[in-house]
Amino acid sequence: MSRVEALIAALCPEGVEFKDLGDLLDYEQPGKYLVDSTGYDDSYATPVLTAGQTFILGYTDETDGIYPASPNEPVIIFDDFTTAFKWVDFPFKAKSSAMKMLTPKPDTLESLRYAYYAMQTITYAPQDHARQWIGTYSKFRIPVPPLEVQREIVRVLDTFTRLEAELEAELEAELEARWRQYQYYRDALLGFAEEAHAKTRRHEGKRSGGRRWGRLVSSFVGGASRKLTMSMMGSLSFTMARFIPITVHPQPQSFRMSGRSLRHNCGLPDLAMSSLLMWVRRLRTSGKPGMAWN
Repeated sequence: MSRVEALIAALCPEGVEFKDLGDLLDYEQPGKYLVDSTGYDDSYATPVLTAGQTFILGYTDETDGIYPASPNEPVIIFDDFTTAFKWVDFPFKAKSSAMKMLTPKPDTLESLRYAYYAMQTITYAPQDHARQWIGTYSKFRIPVPPLEVQREIVRVLDTFTRLEAELEAELEAELEARWRQYQYYRDALLGFAEEAHAKTRRHEGKRSGGRRWGRLVSSFVGGASRKLTMSMMGSLSFTMARFIPITVHPQPQSFRMSGRSLRHNCGLPDLAMSSLLMWVRRLRTSGKPGMAWN
């Protein structure tokens, strides 16, 4: 049994009461908080909000008519046509007159946060372009357990919300880093191909092939000293430089190709490995001297 279930069993064994949102929340029209100018600039201080997906439309330098939301006095902004809503705990100005600011009525809820989470369980899609709060949405009912239960529900959901935000930020950073990594390796590979094409004399191509490969490999990784040993046109060792920062594997790994293993002691990035192995495979099948990985 979870702590929430235990609290419900102890504090409201006969069940949980349901109430209309309109009985729990007050609303305020946005008239005095509307922005006058759409000359937004990121250097300005005050965000201009919408309850829709965009959320922050821009920033204004207007100083009058700012809604004074804060972590201690947050607000839910509600789009009266679409019923979209957002949690806001910082000062802002509004763009649309269709927005409503929702706050808790006295002595009804443990916190506005509980109502915010409960509203997310309402599945309703307006079918016409009409105002929704007064006539429809405020009449939806949500469970209102004792305050201690509300507090525990908010604590649990806040924890998951925070973890989700952290994971989303990490994923976005990883995707951005992978994209920059792809661009870098793409340019390096295409540059190598152009250089190889420019070598028209066969004996010069043979003589300089190992050096070209070395320069290509050197452009892939670096920062900390990363060493890759191979036999190609003789025994060559390359110390790789100029590595683009990215999450790498912390432990030594072994990659296999055609029954042979490539070991590295630094956690070479996945994309770097796949690019290297792709080019090794092309060199091995194009009549170039073979490779032996140590």
